[in-house]
Amino acid sequence: MLDKYISNGYILDINISERDKMKLRELRKLNGVTQKNVSSYLNIYQGNYSQIENGKRSLLASQVRPLAKVLNVTETEILNCLEEK
Repeated sequence: MLDKYISNGYILDINISERDKMKLRELRKLNGVTQKNVSSYLNIYQGNYSQIENGKRSLLASQVRPLAKVLNVTETEILNCLEEK
């Protein structure tokens, strides 16, 4: 499912809509995970993850798998969440 986010070996950014931001935040909170926990797992600064949740920074396709793992959901669930419009 991640294949469509990879082009010529480059990982594409996944833009996050207003609705998607709320879904990511809700998933994180439902699982009792802090932004600091997520950012540590993704190996990024907490401020950068906050920007992802707030739509000021794109989620990289390479971050989907670890994000799904830390939020205790499948990659498909993350991508479905981001693709529902």
